[in-house]
Amino acid sequence: MKANSSPQIVVRLLSALKGFFTFKELEKLLGVPLQMLWRYTSLQAVPERTTANRIMQRIEDLRLIEKILDEVIKVNKYGFIETWRYSSNIYVLNILGYLAHEFVANDDIDVVLAVSEEALPIATVIADWIKANVCSTSRELCLNIEKYLVDFYPSSTLKRIVPLLVPRDLLSPNTEVLLVDDLVNTGASLNAALRLIRSAHAKPWGVFAVVSLNTGWLSRLREMGVNHIYVARDLSNAGIHFGRLVTNLSAR
Repeated sequence: MKANSSPQIVVRLLSALKGFFTFKELEKLLGVPLQMLWRYTSLQAVPERTTANRIMQRIEDLRLIEKILDEVIKVNKYGFIETWRYSSNIYVLNILGYLAHEFVANDDIDVVLAVSEEALPIATVIADWIKANVCSTSRELCLNIEKYLVDFYPSSTLKRIVPLLVPRDLLSPNTEVLLVDDLVNTGASLNAALRLIRSAHAKPWGVFAVVSLNTGWLSRLREMGVNHIYVARDLSNAGIHFGRLVTNLSAR
């Protein structure tokens, strides 16, 4: 996290924090009068840069974002992560958007590609934060898309080879692509998405993952030349199962 983000970014992050704290609580935590916090989040005022830097430093010092993610990303009694808790919550989505914005920094991203349809809400908000186009891979051919790029990867969960598709016209040569996934285990689908990107002569700028359940995929990505990798929560040593909601339905 940067303590010198622009006042506009600070206001947007404050609006996301409002999903978890009252104005009174934020006043106490950040040392800013609640009346001013209300004016900021209602877009009636923008903090001066020194004030914005002070607010961001307090957010960083208090680890507010980390505490929110720790609260939302949990293992349920069945041993699964309920990914809907962060992929359906607009406040968490905007916090993830902020993290991706800081991760990308000043680089230009053309397309945010969700590695799965489940990751599309996250990818959409991230695309809004970094001002890029957005799309999701799919695992079946649809009549509303004429031409596809196709790759395949082995699914240990489904015990079969799974197709991965993107619209052919989405990716053009030199297009900078940020891959986004909600939950990564083996990274097999990420590898397939990378092959799709490179088959179009586009550029995989990096990967943003919300949760990682395994560390092996990280080294494999680096071997494939991907150097920008961000993981919001590493649960590789938590001894949990791989899946979404409360069932083991993931094909990744």
